[in-house]
Amino acid sequence: LGGIRKFTSRDTFLDWNQVQNILLWVPGWDGNVPISAIIKPKPMRLGKQILSTMIPRGINIHRAPHPKSSNPIFDDG
Repeated sequence: LGGIRKFTSRDTFLDWNQVQNILLWVPGWDGNVPISAIIKPKPMRLGKQILSTMIPRGINIHRAPHPKSSNPIFDDG
C-alpha cells in the first residue's frame, strides 16, 4: 500500500518509456494509453492515470453514505 500511495501522489509523473514498461506487464491490457496530463516540454502522465488503467474492469469501490451500513465512511474502532 505504501508503494501505491507514492505512485499516486501529485508529483509523480511518468514519461512514455516508463508508462510502456509498466503497462506491458498488465495482463489483459487493451493497448489504450491515457492522454498526457502535461504536454510541454515533454509529454508526461500521472501515476493516478496509469493506476486507473491497470485496475481491471468491473471493480467499483464506493462507500455507503449511511454510517450504520456494512461499509461505513467513519469507523470509531
